[in-house]
Amino acid sequence: GLGDVYKRQIDLGVISGRVRASTSGGSIEIEEGGEDVDADTSGGSIRIGKAAGRIVADTSGGSIRIGRGGDTIRADTAGGSITIKEAVEAVDASTAGGSVRVGFAGQPKRDSSLSTSGGNVTVFLTEGLAFNIDASSGVSVDSDFDLEDVRERPGSLEGRLNGGGPDLELSSSGRVRIERL
Repeated sequence: GLGDVYKRQIDLGVISGRVRASTSGGSIEIEEGGEDVDADTSGGSIRIGKAAGRIVADTSGGSIRIGRGGDTIRADTAGGSITIKEAVEAVDASTAGGSVRVGFAGQPKRDSSLSTSGGNVTVFLTEGLAFNIDASSGVSVDSDFDLEDVRERPGSLEGRLNGGGPDLELSSSGRVRIERL
């Protein structure tokens, strides 16, 4: 494992145990965590290659990029984009100023929420995943998938994908897109 690390910029390679990295204004880069990864900065970007456990990434002013999580992922920034390439469990991703792009490579058991008030939300789903989708947009919602029990209004789309599953809530001031991964 690893204790708390405090410095301007944190750059870590492969860590076998749990990682907790915290800085008051620099960026954080973690190649790989063997268990849970917790990264927190008050003013820089966060990049995490992959983690075997859950990931929490929190910044008040930078972008967040995550490769692959082994459990739930929570990503929160007040001013930047969020990109998560491969999620296999629930994702809670929120930004006040940037786009959100998340790929689901596995079937979550819990609810997910992707939201931005300053950009687009794009979710990429592998074939066969099941969700209750609730998407709302200031512009438009487009889906590559056919949903069941569809309720469509201008700027919003609700329905069940593959019979339904946990909630997938998508909310954006810009466009919302649901694409095949």
